Amino acid sequence: MNASNSKTVGVYTILFWGVVSLSMATYFYYTGSGINQICGHHDSLTQSGSSTTAGTDIKVSHYKWAIFDRRDEKDSFTIVMLTYKRVKTLPPLLLTYCKTKYLAKIVVIWNDVGAKIPHNILQVNNQCAVPIVFVKETKNYLTNRFKPRKEIETDCVCVIDDDRQLEDIQDLEFAFRTWQHFRMRIIGFEERTYTYQKDGSFWYGVYPGTKIYPGYSMMGTGTTLFHRVYMEMYFDTNFVPEKVLDYINARMNCEDIWFNIMVSKFLGDVSWKQPGALVVNPIKGIKNLAVKAYYIGGTKGLSARKTHYEERTECLNNFATFFNGTLPLHYTYTRIMHRVYPK
Repeated sequence: MNASNSKTVGVYTILFWGVVSLSMATYFYYTGSGINQICGHHDSLTQSGSSTTAGTDIKVSHYKWAIFDRRDEKDSFTIVMLTYKRVKTLPPLLLTYCKTKYLAKIVVIWNDVGAKIPHNILQVNNQCAVPIVFVKETKNYLTNRFKPRKEIETDCVCVIDDDRQLEDIQDLEFAFRTWQHFRMRIIGFEERTYTYQKDGSFWYGVYPGTKIYPGYSMMGTGTTLFHRVYMEMYFDTNFVPEKVLDYINARMNCEDIWFNIMVSKFLGDVSWKQPGALVVNPIKGIKNLAVKAYYIGGTKGLSARKTHYEERTECLNNFATFFNGTLPLHYTYTRIMHRVYPK
């Protein structure tokens, strides 16, 4: 490629407001400040002023090298799907994802405590090209989606809600290929952000009257890919205090917000301050099956609660108390687009 304003980083040739060629795909960047945040150089392994303590240094080192160590890397990923009272919509959803290229296994977290897994769901295993493993939980917690499990044998984990269906399965395959080049990031399709209220406190989403969109700083975990090491970290009290887990479990909300905070904080500690999330634009879109599930005997989903977004704003402000009133989240406008050329 010829360009007067380009930069080469490893296998990437980045053209500002241009194209990044990578493997067999073509990536289009809306760069903004995101290019520098992805490809900028870090001054040291740990930022000066980092809050990483001596007691967690060994753990931080372990997680860092686990993320970037490719010696045992598998060219596949595992889907983890937490489900609750979606008996009729779950089987066709599983069969849709069974067709995904690079998929090693599907792990279904059965959160409907006390209820038996119906036969029509179990028999989907006979129609799927990859194993489907069912794990019954003893407590109905949203944090169960982030539990490290022996059933997960790939570095890449794809957490998918039981009411999310990608309209084109190529999007998931492309997201996995993207993750392979940005193993430290949370890769997904549904970005989230926060802004400030007039009193200076945090607001989940874009505060009414905000004139300039600041970019996104988090990733919704409806369809998200990340390194399985982050699951270990989520249940490591050095990174997620027990009272934070208790707070999240009691409210059945905000587990994804802390996950984003944890990843962004970790990346800032081991390299430079940068966004933890990276958005992939889907070719077609994502279907929300929650309403359909409700009308055929399931549940609408927790996000349908009237207080859902108010609670998330409250979570942001409570979580900020762990970081001296700030949030270790960083904005970016960077988007990766999958362009399919006609044959």
